[in-house]
Amino acid sequence: MKRLERMLAEAAAAAAKAAEAQPSQGQKIWRDELEAEEASLLQKFTRMDATIRKIQDQKKKDEARLRKIRGQLATIPNGDRAAGFCRTLDEEHAHNEMVKKSGSPSWRTGSTRSKTFDPLYGRLNHPS
Repeated sequence: MKRLERMLAEAAAAAAKAAEAQPSQGQKIWRDELEAEEASLLQKFTRMDATIRKIQDQKKKDEARLRKIRGQLATIPNGDRAAGFCRTLDEEHAHNEMVKKSGSPSWRTGSTRSKTFDPLYGRLNHPS
């Protein structure tokens, strides 16, 4: 923002210096075009600032929700986690990669060849 303000100040100083001299008709048209472009860019920057603020506000809300969820996860006893309930994202990703690499039928692939154990819910999953 400071860079933008400095650029605007330099442009204003140059415009004031140019205003002292009598501009030709071509210079007047060119100046009008530049002023219109400047106004357009200022409006664009204002919209960008508003968008950035909205994104920052949403990020704060999402971070608060994440902290709340992590707090709730911390209250779940470790025994439940060891039994396969409430996996972390890393654990879920590792499990999915293992299933992909093993080539064995999985409840995730919808295989109709066998019944498979679903460790997330701790039950046999009957493929449909």
